Amino acid sequence: MFHSLRGSLRRIHPILLVETGSAGLWPLVRDTRPKAFADIRSNQSPLRAVLSLVDTPQFAPPLISLPQKFGQHLARHLQSAHITDYTAVFEPTPNGSALALAAVSLEMMDIDPDRLLLILPDDRNIQNVADFHGALRAASGCAQAGEIVTFGTKLLRGEKVHGYVRITGDEDPQMSPQLTRAYKAHVEDCEAEEIRQGPSVLQTVLQTTGIFLIKAGVLVETFERLAPDLLKTARMARTLARPSPHGQLWDGKVWARAEAHDFEEAIIENLAELKAMSLAAPCQSFDSWTSVWEALPKDADGNALHGQAKALACTNSLLRSEDEGVVLVGLGLRDVVAVATPDAVLVTDKAHAADLGAFERHVPLDLPEAYLARKTAPVQEMPWGHVRPLDDGHRYAVHHRTLAPGAALEACQPLYRSEHWIVVSGTAEVHVNGTRSLVSEGQSIHLEAMSERQLCNPGKVPLVLIEIQTGGYLAEDDGLADHVPVSSMREILPSETG
Repeated sequence: MFHSLRGSLRRIHPILLVETGSAGLWPLVRDTRPKAFADIRSNQSPLRAVLSLVDTPQFAPPLISLPQKFGQHLARHLQSAHITDYTAVFEPTPNGSALALAAVSLEMMDIDPDRLLLILPDDRNIQNVADFHGALRAASGCAQAGEIVTFGTKLLRGEKVHGYVRITGDEDPQMSPQLTRAYKAHVEDCEAEEIRQGPSVLQTVLQTTGIFLIKAGVLVETFERLAPDLLKTARMARTLARPSPHGQLWDGKVWARAEAHDFEEAIIENLAELKAMSLAAPCQSFDSWTSVWEALPKDADGNALHGQAKALACTNSLLRSEDEGVVLVGLGLRDVVAVATPDAVLVTDKAHAADLGAFERHVPLDLPEAYLARKTAPVQEMPWGHVRPLDDGHRYAVHHRTLAPGAALEACQPLYRSEHWIVVSGTAEVHVNGTRSLVSEGQSIHLEAMSERQLCNPGKVPLVLIEIQTGGYLAEDDGLADHVPVSSMREILPSETG
């Protein structure tokens, strides 16, 4: 498996882990749209920013691990950025980063046990790329010698801390101190107050980044020693995996048996020792709106604006409109975060923005019944594109659908629902009871209940249409099959229905 990865055995191989949680970026990020794909800054998603870090000859093409249900999101997202040289592996369900890395480490060890793996979270905002690349070069020798190397940043007094590397030894002569400093260290989980004890403590700890450099063989050996059950499950899921030209899907039944653990929890926090290298510039994660404000460019008053947002007499605030039809105006605000989406608005002071993740699970309880009935945002991101409900009532519903180039809805046969499709832009390929038709811009087609149908986008531009549903039963389970890709997407990704 992974034959495409065998061409560059001595380069560092990036392993990108796509998480599913929104991590305090509600309402922009939802369960249906991971943070990795969100337009957080400068029309660039966190995933594309991380990929740009490893787009040099120093690195092999990246391997991206993510839940299966987001596989087509990944393909469309990277296709729009003209990124084609990558491999994807699909987790049947989210089950923590430890199991995903165990499975990947087994694949990489079979290719070359001495291959260096660079484990990267999907949202790291590395501000000094040259320093980061220099730190990797300096740490490579140590990692090739069999050490596990992590990267950290120096703490600032009063900074909120989720985990840190405590320095327990002197600089390591094996690692170059010219660019950065290296330490013998171990990782600890802690409360922020534990390290706010004065300059001496601040000088002996580094903020963790979740970035690690390690040989494939060493990673497998470490799993064998510290998490043998996880590694056993990974071996079985890998043995029963379904291959595809650009990756594979781990076996779902085996995958579900394992307990969910993060890599740091299962492995790193149980190490007696590892090497740590300090990065000269901050390396933030987009885990709150405050971290987004810190990363964005600002006006003379310290305001970061996005979309149709205006700041009047505001200072040090973040104002974002995620809908081009919604103008967000802030007047006289100071240290405030305001985010407007088509269905929700968040307003908070920056001091409380970091706590949003803890309360996010309670937010839907306060939303209107119409929102709860849909169980997702009005603009629903789907593997094939997206859909926006426009109106609904007794025996009818109206939707605005957009299909990505080459995408399709799988054939279905609703028992009670008739549909009328009006093409706004692009060309629709419609199959009705075995007959193929092309419907162009400005044209429409009517589909009676009980007719077998399939909608495809054969073109190279998005297909936009208005869908009018009528009938006595309009629920999604009326003969509706799962959506899968067609044409080129079918060859790139495993089926979303398996």
